[in-house]
Amino acid sequence: MFFGKGDFTVRVLSVHLLSWSSRDVEIPPKKSFALSYRMAGDARFDMSGALTEASDGDILYFPKGIGYHLDAGRERLYGINFETDIDMPAEIMRWPAKKRPFFESAFSEMYRVWVGRESGYYARATSYFYRIISEIVREGEEESRDASYLKLKPALSLIYSGYMDPGLSVSSLAEHIGVSDTYFRRIFERCMGERPLEFINGVRIGHAAEHLASGFYNVESVAEMCGFSDAKYFSTVFKRIKGMSPTEYVRNYT
Repeated sequence: MFFGKGDFTVRVLSVHLLSWSSRDVEIPPKKSFALSYRMAGDARFDMSGALTEASDGDILYFPKGIGYHLDAGRERLYGINFETDIDMPAEIMRWPAKKRPFFESAFSEMYRVWVGRESGYYARATSYFYRIISEIVREGEEESRDASYLKLKPALSLIYSGYMDPGLSVSSLAEHIGVSDTYFRRIFERCMGERPLEFINGVRIGHAAEHLASGFYNVESVAEMCGFSDAKYFSTVFKRIKGMSPTEYVRNYT
């Protein structure tokens, strides 16, 4: 989402509450950018052959300087005209609002403040606009994370079931879900909050601690059982994660 890429400022130009029974018109090129929230109704926008359809609960962005054809039935919506200091897309964009009560409240309050023109109205109206943008960005990022997590799930299943395999690696996991190592690392860190190797070692050490606490296995056996081909490296990783060596852990928990 374009508003999620660094610093930006916006200047609100106008806020409207719009409604009509039907429209079939050519809309001339707009002199500013626009954002709308559709409370009721359906519409179809044709921008030089690029079609966008909208219905209840949809948020739409409209570019500046480009016209379109509008074919709409009975509608009721809020519209905001604004300027900004960042590069904006040159096509209509649509987001189905997940938190409709929030957007209905934010758009309606922004409109009420704008038309009320009370002292400080511009700052308050602009603050509502930033809240609206923030929620659009948040919902978009959530959707992206959800899609990435679904992509990642087979790799996570492989980690949980195959942690004892010394050959388990970032490369093998990336290959398992059909992506590059770089892309795998990026989506893994975004979804899980840590690097893949750290996560794998965390799973391995969790099982290792259980085996050690059972009192049935020595350190070398546990290291091999949990995917570590080098007992010394196993001890180093164990101490980093658990704060004590495997031998100290056995003394304290068995």
